[in-house]
Amino acid sequence: MNVVDAVDYGSYPSIVQWVEKIVGEEGLNVLISNAGQYTRNDLASVTPEAMRSDYELNTIAPLMLAKVHP
Repeated sequence: MNVVDAVDYGSYPSIVQWVEKIVGEEGLNVLISNAGQYTRNDLASVTPEAMRSDYELNTIAPLMLAKVHP
């Protein structure tokens, strides 16, 4: 697995398993990751869809991933 779709919430358990194989018994103490999507628009052209997409990828997805493996 090289590419991860951060908003494919159903794939999170397999992502956790993938990382567990890599880190082994040492575990993963901290992972701070943010895809940092930014849809470049000026005020006149920004759309609600673009704002929702940025918010989901940058805010919701990291929180949902953190919930998968407490």
